[in-house]
Amino acid sequence: MSGDTSRAGLFVVLEGADGSGKSAIAAELARLLEAEGRKVAPVLRDDPPAADSRAGLVRAVGRLFDEAKADGTRISTLSLAAAAQYSALLDSQVEPALDKGVIMIAESWWAKTWARLAIEAVRRGEISGVAAATRFQEWQRTLLPGREAIAPRHLTILVEAPQADRQAWYEQAGCPSPVYDLSGRTSYAPEVYGRFTQELAETLHGQAARAGWMIVGNDASRSPARGAVEIGEAVRKRLCVLKGGR
Repeated sequence: MSGDTSRAGLFVVLEGADGSGKSAIAAELARLLEAEGRKVAPVLRDDPPAADSRAGLVRAVGRLFDEAKADGTRISTLSLAAAAQYSALLDSQVEPALDKGVIMIAESWWAKTWARLAIEAVRRGEISGVAAATRFQEWQRTLLPGREAIAPRHLTILVEAPQADRQAWYEQAGCPSPVYDLSGRTSYAPEVYGRFTQELAETLHGQAARAGWMIVGNDASRSPARGAVEIGEAVRKRLCVLKGGR
């Protein structure tokens, strides 16, 4: 790795429940880091580079998820597909970029994906009981093992927002995507969205506590730029460590 800190690559992941403000903070973070002269790029999950041989897999999994609620694809199948998609993204985008000194930013990654799918599996009745749900989550976490080459250059931050704000932002956006209610039916109701995302937020908070992730608060009174500044400081510190600094 280069002796120039600005050339050190880092994989920055913003985890958090749906509606927590990850996208807005990620955009501000990219602007902040670019203003410092750093090379920054997003992980392109929805629109991967067409020239890459793995782009077809990434897009196919995206279509599978888009159609899953309508065609009843099992959650176990979606979990396997998501892990394959993320593995392809690591191979095709993240690792090559890190080796070139790029800071890659992902707006959510595997933890949020498996946690959300586990909640959906319970609500759809595919698994039942606490013990079965725990076993299912343990199985999910094995699907995308950590990579030694990336681990030192991987920084995960949990973005947390109050349930009331997530629900209000969802309404303001026009209730764009449904979630499963407790009976397993899809719903666009803001209160159902609020409860679903709160369960997801609590799961991710527990994961953050166990893994030692940094947590950044976000709410209606804070601008995304404030969260980006906090994360930007953590990025600079990690880059310094990678460079062998203090």
